[in-house]
Amino acid sequence: MLDRGRRHLTAVAWLGASALALVLTLPAVWWEPLHADEIVTLRFARQGPVEIVRNIFVNRGGAPIHFLVERVTLAWPDGLEGLRLPSVLFFLAALPAAGIVAGRLVDRRAGLLLPLALACAPLAVGLATFGRMYSLFLAATLWAAVVAVGAAERDDRLAWAVAGGVAGLLVYTHPAAPLYSALVVATGLLYSDASGRRLLRVAWPAPVALALVQLPYYAVALGVLRDRYQVELGAPRAQTIRAAGRSIPEQSLIALGPGELAGSLLALAVATGGLVWIARSRPRVAAALGLWIVLPVLFFTFVPTGTTFFFARYLLPALPFFLLLVLAGCLALASFGAPGAVAGGFVLAAFLAWQVIDDVTKLEGLRDLRLPALAAEAAASEPALVFGAVGANPFARRPPRLLDEYVVLERRDLRRAPEGDPEALAAFVEGDTEPAVGLWFFGGPPERMAAARDRLEAVPGVEVVAISPSVLVARSSEPLEPHRLVELAAELRESWLAVQPDDGEARRLLRRDREALGAS
Repeated sequence: MLDRGRRHLTAVAWLGASALALVLTLPAVWWEPLHADEIVTLRFARQGPVEIVRNIFVNRGGAPIHFLVERVTLAWPDGLEGLRLPSVLFFLAALPAAGIVAGRLVDRRAGLLLPLALACAPLAVGLATFGRMYSLFLAATLWAAVVAVGAAERDDRLAWAVAGGVAGLLVYTHPAAPLYSALVVATGLLYSDASGRRLLRVAWPAPVALALVQLPYYAVALGVLRDRYQVELGAPRAQTIRAAGRSIPEQSLIALGPGELAGSLLALAVATGGLVWIARSRPRVAAALGLWIVLPVLFFTFVPTGTTFFFARYLLPALPFFLLLVLAGCLALASFGAPGAVAGGFVLAAFLAWQVIDDVTKLEGLRDLRLPALAAEAAASEPALVFGAVGANPFARRPPRLLDEYVVLERRDLRRAPEGDPEALAAFVEGDTEPAVGLWFFGGPPERMAAARDRLEAVPGVEVVAISPSVLVARSSEPLEPHRLVELAAELRESWLAVQPDDGEARRLLRRDREALGAS
């Protein structure tokens, strides 16, 4: 009866964590601008399986599994849902695995709490709607860790071989996975209660299977990655390893904790206390957890590269183990009687609340962009032709030039103007395509957009709608012939550049417009 009650409590904890994760992530599927790397997914994932493996794995040194998944979901349901919902589902799949690992490595209380902490962790939530492989990487790593600790408990060669093979497969979810594959196997080895000699006799198939499964990666992809990132012993470290004056360890700490540097330092202090608390009774497990935090940071700090190599999202697989140490720190406080229980509960509640506040703040910023309204406004005219979006860049790696990509992905009945190819654009200008309403999107800092709106509204034959303080849509007042649409595009971009003279994309498109009009 007790076991049944525990299973029910575990199920409730997992369902609660999943519900929280959905509340914090689902709106961003439709609210968030496209990231430049999501365009890479759209570019390759619509190819055939053989082409995906050749172009991603062989030619680029990347991991093909996510692209193969996206190939299916971009066929159905397609659109933003097909691009981003797979990441949400993989994030949900990671939550129970996190609970299982925490329950094994620490205790049942940690196993109940870690899914909740992970469900609202800003780094994980932010990547849960990113149409790339990071949620898949997180889920695969955690389930591989479940298999590894299971092998330690079974204590037989077959289980260890399976654990090594599963850990080896991680390289096909993300090219940075060899580091985490080794950590998965090391976690299983350090978790095992077997003596040193017994462990050597029984666990040797794990590293062998790991190496065999990863052999194609080392034979094919690693050399490509080494060339792409200019990785070479003795090479200078990248001059771009510091962002906003922050070192990689500092960036890593901020990524793992809430509340920028102050909150992350407090989380680190609690996590350090948790590590000490675990080490008192299970020093090998404490060593495993410490390795999950220290090794990735050291690797990305000291890898000999001549170009940018580090992004905070590369630390996502280490995040659950950092959170587990924070939870252990709270449990350590709770072990000091009633006052300690109150203190531990307060720290835990404050930590979770801080994470949720970060998530909600981000969602509020995305909501204020009102991108679904942009897509609805674009679809209000039919037939309509979407021209390339331009703008200054308040969206980090989600530049305004991708606003048109967002709208066309969300409203699949809209057509694109053929601006990607000068010859196609010239043929369009000279062609007899039926008249259509032209649509142009502009994004930028709110303080500049008011002046830009005044300039754009001065262009004859144009209506301008402010979707949000950061996004404008310009629309031709009536359906126009192709030649006139391109003339209007040039006029709008000239007006825009009067306010945003540093917009290189607008200048490039304007030059292409003029060339197409001159050729006609």
